[in-house]
Amino acid sequence: MTLDTSYLSSTAQQLWSTWNVRVFILVSLLLQCLLVLCASEKKRTNKGWLVTLISLAYYLADWVAPFTIGLISNRHYGCVSAAGVINGYLLAFWAPFLLLHLGGPDNVTSLSAVENDQWRTNSSRLSAQIVSAIIIIFQSLPNKPFHWASLMVFVAGAIKVVERILSLRFASSNSWKYSNATLIMQHDYEKLIETQLATRKANLPTQVESVKLIPKKLKHCKQTRRDEQLEFNIISDQLDGKSLLQFACFFYNNFKGLFTRDVNYGDNQRQFSREFFLRRSSDDAFRLVEIELSFLHEDRHTKVATRNLVIRFVTLALLATASHSFYDYHKKEFSKIDIGISYTLLSGAFVLEIVYLLMALFSGRNCWSLFKPFANSIVNMRMWPLHEGMKLEIEFTSGTVSKSLKDNIFEELCTRSKLADKVETAKLICSQRGDWALMRRSSYHQLKWSLGEVEYGHSLLLWHIATDLLLYNINDSENHASYREHQFCKKISEYMLYLLLMKPTMIAPIAGNWVKIFWDTSLEAKRLFNKRSITDHKQACDAILSVDTKFKPVILKGDESASVLFDACRLEKQLLEFKEDNRWGLMSGVWMELLSYAAFHCEGTVHAQNPSEGGELLTFVWLLSNQLGLGKRFHEEPVRTRYKVDVKK
Repeated sequence: MTLDTSYLSSTAQQLWSTWNVRVFILVSLLLQCLLVLCASEKKRTNKGWLVTLISLAYYLADWVAPFTIGLISNRHYGCVSAAGVINGYLLAFWAPFLLLHLGGPDNVTSLSAVENDQWRTNSSRLSAQIVSAIIIIFQSLPNKPFHWASLMVFVAGAIKVVERILSLRFASSNSWKYSNATLIMQHDYEKLIETQLATRKANLPTQVESVKLIPKKLKHCKQTRRDEQLEFNIISDQLDGKSLLQFACFFYNNFKGLFTRDVNYGDNQRQFSREFFLRRSSDDAFRLVEIELSFLHEDRHTKVATRNLVIRFVTLALLATASHSFYDYHKKEFSKIDIGISYTLLSGAFVLEIVYLLMALFSGRNCWSLFKPFANSIVNMRMWPLHEGMKLEIEFTSGTVSKSLKDNIFEELCTRSKLADKVETAKLICSQRGDWALMRRSSYHQLKWSLGEVEYGHSLLLWHIATDLLLYNINDSENHASYREHQFCKKISEYMLYLLLMKPTMIAPIAGNWVKIFWDTSLEAKRLFNKRSITDHKQACDAILSVDTKFKPVILKGDESASVLFDACRLEKQLLEFKEDNRWGLMSGVWMELLSYAAFHCEGTVHAQNPSEGGELLTFVWLLSNQLGLGKRFHEEPVRTRYKVDVKK
């Protein structure tokens, strides 16, 4: 029995011709619904399957809509009423819905900063689809039965596309940089000279006086109604939900320039922020940073910059008018399937616009500005899901960052912040990568070879292995006196190795030749383990510790191998010479400095990319450190003067 390939081919072509537009336009609507439900989760998690699903839906949605417009534009416009062939007038009615889909959901306009920077390319692509939709609608005029409904949907779709283009433009690196730059008013030399010459010409005795200008202060939060309430909340220990939103908005508006390369801040701003965060608990401090990063994500990857409640009501009104016009028209000549698809598109578009309106109304900023009297109860009732606060997730571990780890980090940062009363001191603290922790415990000369005398990547791998060997030798239970320090060192050690291997761009400026060190260490460990037939972690630690490291490995091996395996064994034995409490306090300090050093030397533009990929702990530490007055973006404000011409009496 042979297959009739020509029959199969003609059948496939008939199926394609009959169903291609119907299927693809419904798939486009389905993708929009999926993105509305799931896109915001991308910034909350690092789970690979979920990120992949969202990315796939996003890029597929951007492909399906223009592809379907192309299919529609290739169709012949007739008045065929058969169920298998779509009426040309209905095709022209469907085309504007694809513009709505191209405009995309309000909660995602891009997945990366690169897309924002390519806004011109994207705007050209989207504009071409608007032109295609216009041509499709124009070809069916003047006798099109749904011309008013089509025009209403087209206008709504064009608004959505323009919104997306503007959102991409406002979020691009150049626009973001210029919007956050601070303009320093210079002396108007020309005006000063003209005034001086005019007074002399009039034979008036004049003198030029200098006036000292008051240093710039932080901008007052727009949402603050009463200054006394603001001052009360600064002094109070705990912040309620309303105050968290208020101050997150306040500090984000004043410090979002940190996420660019060229914006610096004065000492007056630094001191205000430092004093505020030193009075906070670790929970409040981390929560404030979470909300600030959520605002950053909204500004860079959603339509918050162009989202306007008036526009939302306009698009809703247009879709309602289109629905009414379509409903009133006599449709017996059309296929029931196509009429059902039309109603599905109308209802889907209308429901999505209502969802966008609710998202705009109950976003963090609008919730506070529009519902001030009820903001606290709304925030508490919602438990933050609509605000979409960032969640701290570390993929290599079993879950979110624990409260004890956040407490430790905040406590260490506060200790450093209290010492940083001046900008120079703050910058000095930021330059430490373990040396200060050694000097505080009088162990600098013993251990400096493992930190300041080698590259950062070398130190990180060395201390990671040494920490693992030390943790193997202890009975780590919750009742242990140093349990908190054990867990802190373990988590930060694992996290820094995760960054080095999985996100090297974040520490690339300081990592050095870590790749060779890592592979040489891995090869040396494998050689040792294979030689002794080692299969588990316990045996591996025993094997490493059993090697005599009386002599430095570099003396015996030379410079050919960059392995740090037995250097780490030497470091572990040196650390064992310290008393246990002192040892783990020292190691906690070293790991905190290694973490902070990496955070400070990662560019703000790199940190700005992380809210779209799930909250990164390094970014939290960096932003929190800056708001505690630590960082390299602060400077002493020089005394500025202004000159004026006065007429002597």
